[in-house]
Amino acid sequence: MKRLLGLLMFAYISVSMSFAGYSDGWITAEEYEGHVSWTNSNQSLIVDGGGAIGIEMRNHSQLEVRSTSSPLGLGSGIQVIGLNDYSHLDYRNGETFNLMLYGNATADLYGGRIDYLTSFQYAATTHVNIYALPGWSWISDDPLLGIQGQWWDGSPFDIKFDNKEYRGYDPVWMMIDVIIPEPATFLLMTLGCFLIRNKKPRIAPISQNLLKHSSKAFCVISPEIKVSIVLLCSISTVSFAGYSDGWITAGEYEGHVSWTNSNQPLIVDGGGAIGIEMRNHSQLEVRSTSTPLGLGSGIQVIGLKDNSHLDYYDGETFNLMLYSNATADLYGGRINYLTSFKDAASTRINIYALPGWSWISDDPLEGIQGQWWDGSPFRIEFTDENERYHDVDPVWMNINVIIPEPASLFLIAIGIALIRKR
Repeated sequence: MKRLLGLLMFAYISVSMSFAGYSDGWITAEEYEGHVSWTNSNQSLIVDGGGAIGIEMRNHSQLEVRSTSSPLGLGSGIQVIGLNDYSHLDYRNGETFNLMLYGNATADLYGGRIDYLTSFQYAATTHVNIYALPGWSWISDDPLLGIQGQWWDGSPFDIKFDNKEYRGYDPVWMMIDVIIPEPATFLLMTLGCFLIRNKKPRIAPISQNLLKHSSKAFCVISPEIKVSIVLLCSISTVSFAGYSDGWITAGEYEGHVSWTNSNQPLIVDGGGAIGIEMRNHSQLEVRSTSTPLGLGSGIQVIGLKDNSHLDYYDGETFNLMLYSNATADLYGGRINYLTSFKDAASTRINIYALPGWSWISDDPLEGIQGQWWDGSPFRIEFTDENERYHDVDPVWMNINVIIPEPASLFLIAIGIALIRKR
C-alpha cells in the first residue's frame, strides 16, 4: 500500500511538472506555454527562444526576456506579460503584444518588440525605464499615444500606450523614464547585452529528467497500479481545466483555454481568461465577461484558428486574433484590438453597426468606430503591423459591416437582450 501511495504521489508530481514545462525557470527554443504563473522570489524566470500566451509575475519575482520565438502570434512570441506586486522585468529582445504593470512592479526595456504598454499604477515613482538613443519622441507628438525611437543597439521601437481605461490611475507616459546613454558607457552596454543574449541554459532541466525517469518507472509497475495512476492523471487534468463543462461563468478565471470540441460550444458568461484558443470547427460564444479588463478579469486574447467561429455579444477583450478560415460575428461589448492573419478571399468578420460608423481617422488601416445595434459605442483598433511578418491582407479587407433594416432593428435588440440574460 505504501508502495502504491508513493508511486501515485510521484505520478501526480510528474503530471503537474510536465504540464508546467517552465518549472525549471526556463522557457527555451521549441517551448511554448499557455498560462505561466511565477511567484518564486529566489529564482528568476528566463525566456530565451521560447514563448507563451500569458506570463504572470507576482511577489518579488523577476522575469528576464532574452529572446522569444517569432513571428508574434498564437504559437510564438508572448501575447501578454503581467507584472504584479513588486515583480520586475528585464526585457532585452523578443516579441510581445502587451506588457501590463500593476502595483509596484517595474520594468527595464532594452530592446526587442513590444506592441502595447498598459499600466494600472500611480506615478509616485518611475516604473518603466526605456533605454533609447537620442532622438526618441512621443508618437504623433502626443504622450498619450505612445513612444518611438531607437534602442541603444540602434534597432527601432514603436510602443503604443493603452489608456482606454484609467480607473483613476495615471496615464502610461507618466510612469516612463527614458534613459539616454553617455558616450563612454554605450560601448560597454552593447557588449553586455551581447554576452547575455548568447548565454546558454543548462542542458538537462530538472523537469526533463523527471519525465525520463518517470516513464521508465511506469513500464515496470503492475497493471493495477498503472490503472490507478492513469485515473489520477485524468482527475488532475480535469480539475486543472475548470472549463471542461463548456462554461466559464462568474467567479471563474482561467489561464490558457484550449477548445477543440466541434460538437459543443464553449460559452463565456460572466467569467474570464488570459487566453482562449479555438481550433477545428469549434464555436465560442461570449455573452459577458468579468470586469474591468485586466489580469484577473475579462479576456486578454481570443485566438480563432482552423474553421472555428466566434459570436461576441458583450464583455471586455483586449485582442481578438483570427487565422485560416476562422470567422466572427461581433454584436456588442468591448474589443480593444483586432488582428487578422488571413487573406481576404471572403468576408471573415461581420460587425453589426448602426448607420454612421467610420474608419478611425478616416483610415481603414487604423481601425473602426461607431455604435452597435443596441446603441452602445465601440472603437476597435487594427494591428496591421503584423502584416510585416505575414503575407496576409490588412484587417479591414476581412470586415463586413452589417447595418440593420429599420424593421429588423427592434427584433434584433430584443433578441440580444434575451441572450445576455440567459
